[in-house]
Amino acid sequence: MIAEVSKNRENAHMDAAHQRNSRLAEFEFVAENRRDDDHALPDALDLSRFTPRLLAILSNIFSLYESQSLRDQFGLGTTEWRILSAVALEPALTATEISKSTVMSKAVISRALTDLVQDGLLSLGDGPRGSRPIRITEEGAQMYRKMLPISYRAQEIINRTLGEEKLEQLHDLLTTLISAAIEDEAWRDGNE
Repeated sequence: MIAEVSKNRENAHMDAAHQRNSRLAEFEFVAENRRDDDHALPDALDLSRFTPRLLAILSNIFSLYESQSLRDQFGLGTTEWRILSAVALEPALTATEISKSTVMSKAVISRALTDLVQDGLLSLGDGPRGSRPIRITEEGAQMYRKMLPISYRAQEIINRTLGEEKLEQLHDLLTTLISAAIEDEAWRDGNE
C-alpha cells in the first residue's frame, strides 16, 4: 500500500513536471527555414533547463502583460510605472538613483521622466550640487493608485501558484542570487 501511494505521488510529480515543460514548449522554436543539413552546435545550451533564460522569460511575460494593460488603460507603460513606484516609495530620488534602484538605463529613465513631468505626474526640484530630486505630484499619486492593481496581478499569480512557504523560499533564493550577481567580479572583469 505504501509503495503504491509512493508510486502514485511519483507519477503525479512527473505528470506535473511534464505539464510544466509542455507549457514552456511555446517558447521553444524550430526555425521555419531549417534545412536537413542545419544542426545545433553540440555544446549549445539547453535553454529549457537554463535558469537565467527561465527567469528572463517569466520576467518578460509579467512585464509584457503589465505593460499592455497599463498602456491600454492609462497610456503609460512598465517603465513609467517603475519610475512612479520608485518615487512613491522613496520621494526625492534623482534619475541616477532611480536607474540604480530599478536596474534600468539612465537614458530610458530620462526619456520617460520627461513625459511624466510634462503629464504633471512628477515634478523636478533643485537639489544640492545640481541634482534634480523627483517628487510625485497629487495627480501622479492618483495615477499610481489606479495603476497599482495591475502590478499586483503578477504577485497574485505567484502567491496563488506557490503558496506562502514556497513564496518565502523563492524570495530568499532570489535575494541570494541577486546579491551574488551584483557581487560577482566576473561580470566586471570578463573572467570566466
